[in-house]
Amino acid sequence: MKKILIATLVSVMFISSAFAKKVSVVNSQALRSFRSDFAGATNVKWTSMDTYSWVSFSMKNEQVRAYYDTDGSLIGTGKSIQMDQLPTASKRAFAKRYSDYNVNEIMEFTAEYETAYFISATNEKETVILKLEAAGISRMKNSKF
Repeated sequence: MKKILIATLVSVMFISSAFAKKVSVVNSQALRSFRSDFAGATNVKWTSMDTYSWVSFSMKNEQVRAYYDTDGSLIGTGKSIQMDQLPTASKRAFAKRYSDYNVNEIMEFTAEYETAYFISATNEKETVILKLEAAGISRMKNSKF
């Protein structure tokens, strides 16, 4: 269940959340947890949905997003990375199966026991969101033109 939640959250980073219910109040426990987890963060901007919140911020010259559940517990963090920062096996797997795609964005998502990489890529027929992890590549979403 947690892996499904993580995959959903990551997909939100790439896809407009037009159908999700946006909430104007940030969970107070998430605020406390964030201040403890990321002391020294700057440029802090919160977005709250009905089932989770995320905060975008700067830390050590990097743009990061942290995701919190409704109890204010940290689900995981995500940050944009470049292709050369992907593990070698992930780069090879992507190049082998998706050589005709152009990469739009790559995100490294780290949760308590897992690090996964998500790639948004496009060719002339479609845009895909892929999850790359030790088990291989899986398609999270695709949109045909």
